[in-house]
Amino acid sequence: MVDKQERRGHLCWACSAAATWESLDPDVRSAIDAAIRRGLILGLIAMRDATPPIRLPHAADLLHYRLGSGVGPETVGQ
Repeated sequence: MVDKQERRGHLCWACSAAATWESLDPDVRSAIDAAIRRGLILGLIAMRDATPPIRLPHAADLLHYRLGSGVGPETVGQ
């Protein structure tokens, strides 16, 4: 939880991104990770095209969360 007055009682960006990630269908998660490996913008587009769609700025938080998990363009072929 965050302590800023206007956000008090809400999840921080990282916890919100983790909750969103866990709520996605495994096939959607796989498609998003594959798109991120091809490029960051492609990852954001895959999030927009997901069902349900993930819109900016939450998609940017989710992208940052996945990059922190080791998924990124530099992991192609690993």
